Amino acid sequence: MSTNVLTGVARWARRGARAGLVAALLLPLAASLADLGWGHEVLLISPHDPSVVTLNRSLWSAGDPIADLYGSPMSEPTRVLLFSDLQVVHPEEDPTLSLLPAAAAGSRPIQVRTLWWAVRLGVAGLGAATAALFGLSLLARRRARLTPSPQRA
Repeated sequence: MSTNVLTGVARWARRGARAGLVAALLLPLAASLADLGWGHEVLLISPHDPSVVTLNRSLWSAGDPIADLYGSPMSEPTRVLLFSDLQVVHPEEDPTLSLLPAAAAGSRPIQVRTLWWAVRLGVAGLGAATAALFGLSLLARRRARLTPSPQRA
């Protein structure tokens, strides 16, 4: 290969490595901003029929679990990304509590821990690609130095 081709490969590999590094740094920032903007702490429930909810609310007394009025709790409170609060139920008994019916419009909210798992996977992939491109850049520069140029001959 000619020196110009190897120099061009080295230059583009360095640019790719820099872009990969920037992307690997921006990905966690974007996930943090998404969590801050759309993250909600909710309790996932399997919702009861509205008539059962009305009956449960009429029988409820202070000290009873509130989530059981509206459905069966499926887990501990979980942080999810919600782009709309329309699906979240705020009970009259405790407006600070946020309940999210699991079957709400057939949608499945993205849990924040799933988002961070994907971010870790993406950063690892970008890190590997960045390292490979940086290695290619070093290799191409070294070969370009070792390749005799036609002007010297």
